[in-house]
Amino acid sequence: GVPMATGTITNLLSTSLPKDNLLGTPYNWIGRSCYAENGDLYLRKTLVYDFRLYRKALSAEEIMTTDLNVGNTISLLDAAYIANHTSAVNQVKASQYQVIASVGSIEITGLVGGEKVSVFDVTGRQFQVTNPSEITVTPGMYIVKVNGFVTKVVVK
Repeated sequence: GVPMATGTITNLLSTSLPKDNLLGTPYNWIGRSCYAENGDLYLRKTLVYDFRLYRKALSAEEIMTTDLNVGNTISLLDAAYIANHTSAVNQVKASQYQVIASVGSIEITGLVGGEKVSVFDVTGRQFQVTNPSEITVTPGMYIVKVNGFVTKVVVK
């Protein structure tokens, strides 16, 4: 969301790949390092929040407020981090609860009643939970908190 450099692109796709009769780039991965996986810590245990391609370079205004709305997204991510940050996170797998991703929903088993269940999307937006044993959501990645236990779940 912050411009890191400006200038003319000199590394063109037509000349990037040093092989006869081939065009393209040698590293076309998202969320994975281009280096050998042995010992490379870059991008380890990361999640890709968003990926977009545009036919033009976006202006600072388009990046911060209109097309990408980076200012608002960063604020939501900061709020989610502050709301969920603890020095020691208790994983759901260490509890009697089981969080299961189904098509269009999150199911939680092991509830006895009275648990505090919270669901957040990756932007930090909290969802209203009316039936904690089956929570209807759209496809995506979510953080589920049951009392003091936390887990991530991907819903298709």
